[in-house]
Amino acid sequence: DYSIKKCDKPEAIDDDEVGGDREVGTRLTLHLKDDCLEFSEDFRLKELLEKYSEFIEYPISVFASKTDYKQVPDEEANKDLKEGELEKMKSVPVTTEEYSRVNNQKPIWLRSPREFDDLIPRYLKFIRGVVDSDDLPLNVGREILQKSRMLSVINKRLIRKSLDMIKSVEEKGEEEYMKFWRNFGKYIKVGVVEDENNGQELAGLCRFQSTTTGEKGWTSLVDYVSRMKEGQEKVYYVSGEGLDQASMSPCLEGMRKLGYEVLYMTEPLDEIAMQTLGKFGDFAVADATKEQFPEGDDEKAARALAEESLGAALSYMGEILGDKVSSVGVAGGLTESPAALVQGEYGMSPSMQRYMQAQAVAMGEDESAVAGMMGGMNKARLEVNPTHGIVKKFDEMVRGGDKGRAEDFGKMIYDLASITSGYKIEDSRGFAERIIKTMEMVDAGEGAGKKDGEDDVEVEVM
Repeated sequence: DYSIKKCDKPEAIDDDEVGGDREVGTRLTLHLKDDCLEFSEDFRLKELLEKYSEFIEYPISVFASKTDYKQVPDEEANKDLKEGELEKMKSVPVTTEEYSRVNNQKPIWLRSPREFDDLIPRYLKFIRGVVDSDDLPLNVGREILQKSRMLSVINKRLIRKSLDMIKSVEEKGEEEYMKFWRNFGKYIKVGVVEDENNGQELAGLCRFQSTTTGEKGWTSLVDYVSRMKEGQEKVYYVSGEGLDQASMSPCLEGMRKLGYEVLYMTEPLDEIAMQTLGKFGDFAVADATKEQFPEGDDEKAARALAEESLGAALSYMGEILGDKVSSVGVAGGLTESPAALVQGEYGMSPSMQRYMQAQAVAMGEDESAVAGMMGGMNKARLEVNPTHGIVKKFDEMVRGGDKGRAEDFGKMIYDLASITSGYKIEDSRGFAERIIKTMEMVDAGEGAGKKDGEDDVEVEVM
């Protein structure tokens, strides 16, 4: 039962029931049955409106009593107030009747997607879809929404559905999956780092280049494990800023000798993901540059003999390098390189050190202080190849007492190890000067024995 009054022009309508004038509009009068009087109570109306108004973008207000408290002087307590004393106050209730809006929350389609961040994890934000749920309250604030048990259930289901969808792409073949990986691979790596519950499954979806696949090929960890040599107990990787740098790491020489495949981690995120993963299936994931090369009794004896033979050269190398390295010793796995820089078990790779330094500087920390701290915590050990001609030449210089040339030669061995191991040369000027000296020595050696104006004479012996 309602009535509608049509107005030709705006005018006020006296409304004694609400205690004042209201703007022109439509008033609907609802008559309730005797057993439904609860719906005339303001708290019941608010409860219904909050529950069923999530899709209404027009403002809905309820006329209700509102009680606030304010501080007023306490006349009874202030009767005996002495001069100079502060008045004593008391709180009194003040009740007012006014309209208050109920549906303050915007409809879901007008809200920012960030309000539903907890609905799906960050690493799956590239996925778009619609969630249909009868149990999720969409007309409440973000704080209340985050506490909803249903939100946690939906989160798990969305992750499961997403991973199943990605696996379905993988099942279409490697060529099809690589299209997905090139576009969204970084998100999967972030998932390995952030989602502990699904880390193993996400790691299986990752793709890396390796010493077996070459520059154009890619492999999964599942395929890597299937190719592991008998007796191999770990999944090995090496990091670097790009494939070229990672593939020149001296540690690969020993791995090739053993026939082990090594994965290339060419981005800081790759290395972080592997360190977070720790294990894949039953196999530990390890940085090949930190691994001790497995040696038999004969190899151990040969290395001990080499350390004794090169004792003076190793000691002098440690003297000229000072605090640039933690120690100097003989390598067990080098076959082609003259030397390598090796981090300890808890040290950071050079690419990770640069990444951490860049992050610290971006947060406003002093660059020189950060660099000093990182260098102090991550000093590498210099390991030399006792069978390499350059190391033998350095040993001859030290034994012969030619300390001047030996110092330059030793520093060049260290610079070479820095470059091949992924470190940046700190003293670029000194490096350039040593290169020039070496080139001049070679040039002088090639010209020795000739007099000015003499030409090479070709002699034929019969």
